[in-house]
Amino acid sequence: MKSFCGNNQLMTRHGGFSLVELLVTIAILVILSAVAVPGFQGMMASSSLRAATNDVVAALAQTRSLAIKEGGRVTMCKSANGTACATTGDWEQGWIIFVDSVRNSPWTNASVDTGETVSFYTQALQGNVVVRGNSGASQYVSYSADGLSRQLNGSSLAAATIRVCSTSSAIADNQRARDIAINSTGRVTVTTAASVTSACAAPS
Repeated sequence: MKSFCGNNQLMTRHGGFSLVELLVTIAILVILSAVAVPGFQGMMASSSLRAATNDVVAALAQTRSLAIKEGGRVTMCKSANGTACATTGDWEQGWIIFVDSVRNSPWTNASVDTGETVSFYTQALQGNVVVRGNSGASQYVSYSADGLSRQLNGSSLAAATIRVCSTSSAIADNQRARDIAINSTGRVTVTTAASVTSACAAPS
């Protein structure tokens, strides 16, 4: 807008924001960020949870398939280095799959023995995800040549569950965990665990 002042000089209003307009804009951005950021964090956490669950399910299927193909015992165990089974920590540190032709007492932990070769290695998971098994799957999951899940001593595996869980505060407790159950036939089912806190306790 143009106007004339008393001395007949032409005055022009310069473009830009006033201080009030700038403060209003900043306030709106702060409000939008407060609404959008938690939603984005929840989306990312859910994506990591879904990816990790798919990784574990795929690894179990791979282990079972290899056992049938090789006609012998194949084991999947926790592993941080890709060469040996870990006896501490949880599954999120990574895991290996190997043809387990030699199994020695005690039967509590799997091991890659002389002459055995690691077939597959999955590195540590990312995205605030923890993976914990109950007593039947805290250290390893093993399949025999007929595709049945077995303990290292040859006994049938009654029941085993591996829980994939997000520690993110952006996910509700009734959505933060997936339980992967393995029955004695080797069949795998995935369910959403109810009321799991961010501590992500192992399944019972």
